[in-house]
This record gives sequence, structure tokens and C-alpha cells, in this order.
Amino acid sequence: LYMSEVEEWERRPEGLSPIEVLAGVALPEADGVIEPIPSAGLSGDASRSIRVIRERVERKAERIASWVRLRRKPRSERRVAVIIYNYPPGRDNIGSAAYLDIFASLEAILDRLVDEGYRARRLSRDELRAVFVDGGLFNAREPPEGCRIWVDASTYTEWFSSLPECLRSRVVETWGPPPGEILVRGGRICIPGIILGNVFIGVQPSRGVHEDPEKLYHDKDLPPHHQYIAFYEWLRRAFKADVVIHLGTHGTLELLPGKEVGLDACSYPDALLGSLPNVYVYHVTNASEMTIAKRRSYAYIVTHLPPRVSKAGLNEDLERLKELIEEAEEAKLLHPERLPVIKEALRREAERLGFKFRSIGELHAIIEDAEREAIPLGLHVFGSKWDRDAILDYLEVYERRRPSGVYRLFARAEGLDYDGLFEEERSGDRLREVDEKARRFIELVVDGRVEEALSMLPRGLRKEARREAEVIIDAVRRVGESDELGALLHALDGGYLEPRVAGDPTRFHDVLPTGSNGYAFDPRLVPSDAALETGRRLAEELLKRYLEKHGRYPETVGLVLWGFETAGTRGETVGMILALLGVRLVRKGRWGYTLEPIPLEELGRPRIDVAVSICGFFRDMFPHLIAMIDRAVKLVASLDEPPDMNYVRMHTLLLRAANVIDPTARIFGPKNGAYNTRVVDAVESSAWSSEEDLARLYLEDMSHVYTEKLHGARDEELVSKLSSMIDAVAQVRYSVEYDITDLDHYYEFLGGLKLLAEHGKRGEVDAYWLDTSGHRLRIRELREAIAYSSYTRLLNDRWIEAMLSHGYDGVREIAKRVEYLLGLAATTHSVPERIWHRVLEEYVADDSRFTRMKEANREAARKLLEKLVEAADRGYWKPSADERRLLAEKLEEL
Repeated sequence: LYMSEVEEWERRPEGLSPIEVLAGVALPEADGVIEPIPSAGLSGDASRSIRVIRERVERKAERIASWVRLRRKPRSERRVAVIIYNYPPGRDNIGSAAYLDIFASLEAILDRLVDEGYRARRLSRDELRAVFVDGGLFNAREPPEGCRIWVDASTYTEWFSSLPECLRSRVVETWGPPPGEILVRGGRICIPGIILGNVFIGVQPSRGVHEDPEKLYHDKDLPPHHQYIAFYEWLRRAFKADVVIHLGTHGTLELLPGKEVGLDACSYPDALLGSLPNVYVYHVTNASEMTIAKRRSYAYIVTHLPPRVSKAGLNEDLERLKELIEEAEEAKLLHPERLPVIKEALRREAERLGFKFRSIGELHAIIEDAEREAIPLGLHVFGSKWDRDAILDYLEVYERRRPSGVYRLFARAEGLDYDGLFEEERSGDRLREVDEKARRFIELVVDGRVEEALSMLPRGLRKEARREAEVIIDAVRRVGESDELGALLHALDGGYLEPRVAGDPTRFHDVLPTGSNGYAFDPRLVPSDAALETGRRLAEELLKRYLEKHGRYPETVGLVLWGFETAGTRGETVGMILALLGVRLVRKGRWGYTLEPIPLEELGRPRIDVAVSICGFFRDMFPHLIAMIDRAVKLVASLDEPPDMNYVRMHTLLLRAANVIDPTARIFGPKNGAYNTRVVDAVESSAWSSEEDLARLYLEDMSHVYTEKLHGARDEELVSKLSSMIDAVAQVRYSVEYDITDLDHYYEFLGGLKLLAEHGKRGEVDAYWLDTSGHRLRIRELREAIAYSSYTRLLNDRWIEAMLSHGYDGVREIAKRVEYLLGLAATTHSVPERIWHRVLEEYVADDSRFTRMKEANREAARKLLEKLVEAADRGYWKPSADERRLLAEKLEEL
């Protein structure tokens, strides 16, 4: 730590300073460096000499020795622990992971381990599922009857007493003395899992909130409970694991309390892992949370592919809308007298589905977008590869969003603007013709017939087309080189995996091949010039939409800023923040910059204030961007401009009078060491009685202020006042894998911000979904975004059947998304009632489909029904008497 005294590091909750994170952790990660454990820092005396942190050097030496032993030990003697997840806990959710079929992946891993000389036993996915699901090996308050592995209380107490006092005291204060009450029977603690020779497969313990809902409201910094600690102690001391594999995105070990980066002995992840090497199988798309796993649980990452992506097509709801649009277009030409009647029918149908009727052209654009919407189909099995059709579908999505891609080349060949075709009525035939030619071009290149592909275009475009063909060839090569199981075996040998930037393959094909040691990228390159331009366009379009609707500009826009999105877009939301403020970023060399205010005459509008809510991942990954945004706000607040043209200055004067911690602070989020809020826990466990409960949880957990000089200072008054000034909230969606109905964090952060703002203003706040994941920018109001996502995914036969093909895991994913609808309804009031009726039609009223769900994952099917009932009981939809009767019958059946 070349800039920090050892005592400073010991005191600092964040651990390392921003410059130390950048130089000492982030940049070395690009070389494949793992396990950032501080060795030394500056002394506190006048000599400013280097002072060794002896305890940390010992920890580092232990971990290096463990990796060396692993490398030298014969495979037949290595003891391997594989950890799967069950959070939230329950029989329906064993092996939860982002877009990974866990039991099929476990089968593939066990087969490969046996083939490579490990002493293990092969089990099929069905056998594994039976062991864990039917055998009751999952997290609960009481131990399952089928528990096979136990730790005596006396043994655990001895293990527990060896932990540092700083850790033990918090655990006892929260959970009582050992052995606690979770998964304890007769003075023994259950370790849910099975031993197959030298391989253990176990379920990572829960965080304890669902077993003890009181903890949800009374402990905002929850330490692990005794069974959690016993689990990891047992791995090291009793099972004597040589290496642990955390399987899938993501577990909770890396989110336990402790320093953010540069852990000490009082950080729970460090203490529970001890010297155990941690190989972590992670979804390649999620660079931000992957980074936290690398830094806080010393993870050696092995990336895996996303599931196949393909065009959504139109479900029956959107197909009906398309028919009415075509009828209206035909009437306009042939029967103009019928047009008013058809337009009225179109308006009614659109609004019933959740879309505002502004014009036929706008509805046409929604239909054309939906038909080509890229959706994930099912889940990935670790080690599997995309076949030719999946590669072609991937390349279609990838090329469609490239400004230089073949879709735009073929449109240019016809003298057309590809993006403009989506807005034009009666452009369907021309769009289809361009799409078919581009797809054929891609197929020919993939099949090695490059010259034939080039001949499809005019000579003047062939040079550009050849460059694009080379990109396609490179992408195909990279997909083919993915060797996830081989990479996992190499990591278990203590071998060096090539580091590779992580992210969404449909944006950046250089994240492939998977089976790499993923890292986030060079954070100094954020925001990129492309992200700044996209952010500017998003800001101007949002302001235009708001102005058209309200006849004035919003004074404050509340923005959700995630590490996930920032890593994936290289900073589009940051670009949007600067654009709203009216600030220009001027580069100085490759990494330096200055901020300049854009003159009001050039800006042509007021400077818009911002309220920026961040997640813990953003805080840990991008401290320099917190400083950049803070400087930009302070720069604008200091300008001598009329308050009615500079809302930042106007609000700063108001906040100064309120005696808050910093009247120019605009960034707030979870406290040091925390990563999200308790809103999700409340919705999952139904442990809330009113929306005020959710708003209160959000405020309590997000009232920590971040500036260039403040790091998590609590100021509930400032955050309350800031949120009450918000006129509109927005969030950027960047990945085709996740739309607004696919992640609980969307209702947690965007919904939580909207809910808090509306409680502060005592009125409605506009909410916008800013979609940069596809071939063009799309801004939708939240109600329309939820409808669009539901019809292209949750209510789309292609998506449903792909999920159901994974049986247990697929049914779990479907049930989760129904739960997310409830979270969105509670926090945003933006779920069209039609969606609830359609969910019931697709998943409950369809006897064949319901039977398949029930047989594959009975508990998840039950939870789906219970969330539908809960949503009705809370007033978010009104089922008919027949629908109520059907729900009751199906619940009784289960």
C-alpha cells in the first residue's frame, strides 16, 4: 500500500484507497493476478518507511502453499468440494444460478473428474436432483431427515473459538452462542451435502433472513450464522478439501461483511476461506459481480457461456396487435372510411396490453422490435457448446447491433436507413428482405463461402463487407475455442488460465472464448467516447419525452447506476449524468480529463439536477467515477447562473439551508461492505405489510452518501430531501439476457427509488426504461417496458418451452419471474393487470403445462400459485370468481 499507512488501512471500511485499487488490483487483474491480499503499507512515523503487515503475509503464504500443494498432489488424491446455492432457501430453489442448469452441469463435471483420474462417482442429473430435492438437502430452519453429515456442537465450538474475537462477538450478538438454532438438532449442526469418494457436493448456507424474518428489520449488517460458519470450517477441517469450486453466479460468501478490497483478518470471507483455493465458475456476462468475487473471496474465475439467444417472434397478444395494425394500414389505402373504427379498436387493444396508443407508426415499431427481440432460450450446461444454428442466431444478434454490421450494409445497398425502417408504416416487406439477405450473408461466411457472400453486395460496399466477414470468422473461431470443462480441470491443477475481459458477447465478441479467467477491463477507460455519446442521446430523448408530456423540464432525474451496467456499456449512465448536468468531459492524454460546463446558450435548456443511486458493486469497482460525478455536480453548483436555468444550484441552496452533510452530494447507496437492500428479502419472504415498509427498508439501506471525500456517510435527511425533488427516474438496460422482468434487482433499485420519490413527493413520478441492448436505442415508460418484456419472454411460447426443457431448474426460473412481477407491482404500480390474467392462462389454466411444472418442480409450481394469490390479495389484480376457484383448486392439488 504505497499511499496508505497500515493504521489507515486497518481503520478504513473500504480497505484500499481508489488509486490503490486501480494500480494494485484492477490493472494486475488484466494480467491474471488473483487474491489481492495486502502485504505492507506505510509506517505512521516520520520515516514513512514500509511496514510489513505480518498477519496478512502469513495468510498470503498459507494460500500460496495451498495452491502449490494442489498442483503437486496427484489427481486421485485431491479432495474437491463443489458448492451449489439455495438462496432464497427452499426445496424449489436448490442449485440456483444465473442462466446455468446446475444439476446437468454437475453431471458433466463429475463425468470429467472421473475421466481425468479423480476419485469420484458418476451421478446423472436426475440422480443428483433426487439426492438433493427428494432427500431434502436444502436450507431451512430445521434439519432435513435426509441429512447425512453432522458436526457436534463441541467440535464446532472449538472451531468457532479459533476465529478472531472481532468476528465472534458480532456472530454471538446477532445469533446467540454456538451452535445456534439454524439446521441444529440434538446439539448437532447439519451440513447439507453428499460425499462421492474424494468429492463433496454441498449447499451453501443461507444468510438466515428467511429462517428468521426478524433479522430483516433489525440487523442491516448481518454476520453469518453458526451453521454458515460450521459449513466452511467443516470443508477445511473435517473434509480437508484441497480446493473448493463455487458453481454458478452467484453465492453469498463474497458478500459477507468485511473490507471492500484488501481484506483483513476481521473480514468474514477471508476468515471462512482460510487458505482454501477457490475456483469460481461464473457467467461471462456479469463482469461487475465477478470482480467482487475475485477481490472478496479470492476467486479464480472460470467463465461460462450464456444460453443460446434467438429472435423472440410474436406471442399471441402481439400477433393480434400486428393484425390490427396491418388492417389499419390496408384501410388507410383502400377503405379510409373504416380507419377511425379500426384505430379505436387498435387503441383499445394496445392499452389493454399495456401500451399507450400515440400513433400507428409507434405501435408498428413495437411490433417490429418485438419480432426481432433477442431473448435467451433456456439455460446453459457448463461445458456444452453452441451448435451451428445457435452460432448463427448469436451472430445475427451481434451483427444487428453493430453500426458497421451487415444488416446496415444491406439496407444501404437498397438506399435505406435500417433503423428508420422500424418507425415506418408498411415497411415490413423491406425489413424482411434486408434481414433475409443479411442472414444469408452470415450463413455463407460461417460455411467458408466468403466470396459468394461478398458477391451479394454492390462492389462499392464489398471492402466494408470483407471487414465484417473477418469479424464473423473471428467470432466463430472464438466460440469454437471455448473449453469450459478443460479450463476447470486446468484450474484444479493450479494452472494458469488466460485472463480475458468479461461482458456480454452480443456486444463484445472479444469476451470469448469462455473458460477464461474473466476480469472487468481497465476502469480508466470509462466512460468511453461511445458511451458518452449514447448517454447524451439518452438524456436528450428522455428530456424531450418529459417536456412533451408535462410542458416543462424535470428539475431532478433519479438514475440507477450499477457496476453491472457500467462494466457492460463502458459508462452510458455516466455519460447521461454529465449530459443532464450540461458538462463536457475533455480528454487529456489517454487517461486524464477535465470537466467543462457547456455554456447555457449552447445547451439550449436548463441544467438538470441528478440523484444517483448506486449499488455496492459500483462503489467498489468505480471509486474514480464517484469522484468524477461529484466534481461535475460541484462544478455546476458553483456556476453563477439563474437558478431557473441551473436546477443543481437551485437545489444546492435549498439543501444548504437544511443543514445536510454536503448540499452538493448527489450519490447515495448501501453502506460500506453492503451491496444491496433488504427490499428483495422482504418480497421473497412476503415479510411486508405495506408499501411504506418497502420504502422504509430502501431508505434505511440506501441513505449512505458518497462523494470524492465522503465514503458511505449516513445522512437519511439528505437522501429523503433529494428523493422528494425527483420528477423522473430511469435505468439503463444493456444486456439481451436481462430485461426488466428477469432480475429482482430491477424492482429493488429502480422500483425502490421510484417508491421512495413518490412517498416524498406524495405524487406520481415518471419512470423510464432506457434500452441500449439491441440494434437501436429505445426509451419506454415503465408500464410499457414491463408489458413488452412479459410478452416477449414470460408469455412467449418459445421462451417458456426452452425453460421447461430444463425441468426442475426451468420451472424455478419461471416462478422467480412471477415473483419479480409482484416486486415490480409493489414498488412501481406499473404492471398491467392483463399480464396477471395471462400468466394464469399460460401456466395454471393450461393443464398440460401445469402438470409438467408440477412434476418437474412441485414447490416452485406452488410458489408461482402463491405469488399470484398474494398479488391479488394485495390488490395488484382482480381475478374473476372462476380464476380464484382455479387458483384454489391447483393449490389444493399441490
